[in-house]
Amino acid sequence: MVRKISEAAIRVGADGAEWLVWQSRSEALASGRMTSSYSHAAALDQWIARTVRLHMKLKRIWLIAGAAECAHRRITIPGTDLKVISQAIPLAIEEDLPLPLSQMYWTYRTQVDETSNSTIVDVVATPISLYTDWEEAIRERKIDIAGRIPEGPHLWLEMAAMRGSDIDLLTVWGERRATLIRGNEQGMSSLLAFVREPGEPWEDLLADLRRPFQSRDESKSILSIFTSRRLQKRIEALPDLLPPNSENLLNSDNFLNVPEQQPIPVSLLALRRLRLEGREPGILFGDIEAQKPRVEFKRVATGVEIPWQAVAVVVALMTCLSLWWASGRVGQRFMNDLQVALGSIRDQQGLLDMEKEALSDLSKVRSDWGSVWLQLSQEISPQTTFKDFSFSQGAGIRVDGITSDQDGVFNLVNFLKKTGYLDNVRIIKTEKSDKQLSFQLLADFKPGQVSKFLVDPSKVPVGVDKPPASDSKLKENPGQAEKQAAKARNRADRPRKKREKANQT
Repeated sequence: MVRKISEAAIRVGADGAEWLVWQSRSEALASGRMTSSYSHAAALDQWIARTVRLHMKLKRIWLIAGAAECAHRRITIPGTDLKVISQAIPLAIEEDLPLPLSQMYWTYRTQVDETSNSTIVDVVATPISLYTDWEEAIRERKIDIAGRIPEGPHLWLEMAAMRGSDIDLLTVWGERRATLIRGNEQGMSSLLAFVREPGEPWEDLLADLRRPFQSRDESKSILSIFTSRRLQKRIEALPDLLPPNSENLLNSDNFLNVPEQQPIPVSLLALRRLRLEGREPGILFGDIEAQKPRVEFKRVATGVEIPWQAVAVVVALMTCLSLWWASGRVGQRFMNDLQVALGSIRDQQGLLDMEKEALSDLSKVRSDWGSVWLQLSQEISPQTTFKDFSFSQGAGIRVDGITSDQDGVFNLVNFLKKTGYLDNVRIIKTEKSDKQLSFQLLADFKPGQVSKFLVDPSKVPVGVDKPPASDSKLKENPGQAEKQAAKARNRADRPRKKREKANQT
């Protein structure tokens, strides 16, 4: 008895799996379903036995991850260079996904927005554990795994290809699951999946189901697909849910006359239609083997590069062949050494560029804070006291303090404006506190306007060491400068003289 080669697809999820087998020529179908508590290997054996009775021979099996098990994220990355974007995507989505990337199958699609000079990235990920038991059972029976497909993007791309861009919202209704998808012709943009618990009525989910229908585009239609006529009547009876512009259809209305008595998920029928038309799915999860880094083999040299000078020497005198061969070997060794040195130089150049950039950033905020503190501490009024003096790049300087009265605040503001390096001085708040006035000021800081401030010895309080004489006084009295230099040399020579004396003893 001849068995016709067929293909199959399994839609897997936390609540079980659904199965569809089809023949490309006769379009014969065989479907099935299992609950989550059932054995994967036993269910696969049962389904394979059913296909054998229908004279079908499985060639390969597609695995489709249910919408509720897929995490969909849409992110925007600055820039349009796809080489740079592809390297930045894993870092951008690492924290948004529910599991680490090493524990998920994930894929993405990019859409360049030239107006904003950015790239929109749609990322879909599914836990690897969702497929593990099925893959082991399929490989034990020596059946090929055709690929892994996320249900949401695959279903939207197929429906958008059939209906164009006139769909605003695609809703797929099952006995316990409702999937709502939005997008455009390039792909889906959002996905919501609602799962009804055993014994839970649809009315309990009505408040959550209404929200996607309320924010809709009136110029486009809503496409609602049902697995059975009974389910369609049940959903249409829910109050204020499906709008008047919703097109309510069955599976048989969209996918090549599927019998109504077979409640097959739309995603499996979409894959069947795609395979019958000889097309590949638009978005797939890669195999584990494909994600492993390839081992690049070094190319074997098939000949020796001979300089033209050496060719002339060989033609002139064959005895020089040994010398030429030796020089070629030495030159190759030095070239390898130069390549290693060049690599280290490039690494050092990168470090130097980073240090240059860091120093450039540091120069923007560096200033003579010593002169600022000396000028403020010597020239502000004794009745004014600073409690907090802080600075941050971009925000400027904030001063919190106390003074005697309002005039003291005005005098302080006028003094700060006259310094030259403080601009846009403004009073944020004032408040009476213990017969004094507390205040808070903000000012813009100009580091380049700060000049060196020399302390006036006549204004130094009693008991505080006076600053050393300035360079101008030393120039006026050169003898005094020579005496100070001699004292400094004597202090520097004392440790050396002590060591020489100890050695002599």
